[in-house]
Amino acid sequence: MAEKRSLRRFLLIYIISTLFLVGIGEWFYYKAKYHAEIDSQVAALSNELKVYLAENKGMLRSLRFSKNYDIGDNIKIAVYKDGTYMFGNFKPEKVKWNREFWIDGKKIYYLYTMPKRWGKVDIVVTKPVNKEKISELKKQIIVFNVFVVFIVIITAFILGKIFLKPLKSSIEMLEDFIRDATHEMNTPISVILTNIEMLKMKNIDSKELQRIEFSAKRLEKIFKDHAFVRLNHQQKREIIPINLKDLIKKRIEIFQTLLENKKISFNKSCEDLYVNADREDMVRL
Repeated sequence: MAEKRSLRRFLLIYIISTLFLVGIGEWFYYKAKYHAEIDSQVAALSNELKVYLAENKGMLRSLRFSKNYDIGDNIKIAVYKDGTYMFGNFKPEKVKWNREFWIDGKKIYYLYTMPKRWGKVDIVVTKPVNKEKISELKKQIIVFNVFVVFIVIITAFILGKIFLKPLKSSIEMLEDFIRDATHEMNTPISVILTNIEMLKMKNIDSKELQRIEFSAKRLEKIFKDHAFVRLNHQQKREIIPINLKDLIKKRIEIFQTLLENKKISFNKSCEDLYVNADREDMVRL
């Protein structure tokens, strides 16, 4: 279970970090391609305007004398003289005089300035933004994202197996050692308990023998709990009212011989106190 959790965490961190870095790269790539496409459309719009001006030189002559001029519908143009709108086949709501081009909604606007002796001429030309190449760029990025996610997941799984293989071997060796040690140590404990029962059958009983028996049984219980946990089972707990005074008193009796041998005095003053808990958990505590 611990190995699987470690593998899942590794895969999650690797996938998120890799996709985050790839996402940043894609964002810069998209911005670069998007601006390149817009610049291309602006250049095309500029060339279209220059071709129109070359073919319609009468427009500037009429503008010089503040006369109207029929532009037609082939191109959307707004003509300004010294910042004042003169004529055109459309009129922008707002002109950004400090920018060469701008995008407002679904349209792209291009500002062309021509200084003349008789005044400053500004021409604003517009056309809808060509969304086809931008949409195609988005589709390419989506397909690339799907491919990257697939590759990253496969790579993360392979790397996880490679990196965790030594850990898995170490865990298996440790479990084998614990299993063998548990089995070997459980045998002498069983012998101790068997001999205690034989002594009791011979009417040989004392506090020391009771303590030995209790400690041996306690050690046996610890090994059983350890084997139970090692097999990845969930230990069943029995929640009952427990008097801490009685529990502490019995635990102290186990160490009484040790205290006497070391000439340690132990004074206790306990009152009845009941708690709802599993007895084995309280004993471990």
